[in-house]
Amino acid sequence: MMYIVGFFVGILNGLFASGAGQFLVFYFIYILKMETHKTRALSVSVISISSIFAIFGYSGFVHFEWGIIITLVIIAIIAGIIGAKIMK
Repeated sequence: MMYIVGFFVGILNGLFASGAGQFLVFYFIYILKMETHKTRALSVSVISISSIFAIFGYSGFVHFEWGIIITLVIIAIIAGIIGAKIMK
């Protein structure tokens, strides 16, 4: 089951960006009965790694604005740390 979910999440992430995270949260909470805090952390981790690899799929036909991407990533890292501390 986990392999099917992983495959499905990868396809969704490639098609719809991070919308696959909602599917993961549902799977972790209702199927695997995980705690909410663990679910959020694991979902974000899986989607982040999947998104990095999705970039390779897009790189053949999309031009990336790396300056914008790097700026947004830095801001998102800082905001993610703040958000995780607030949720604690």
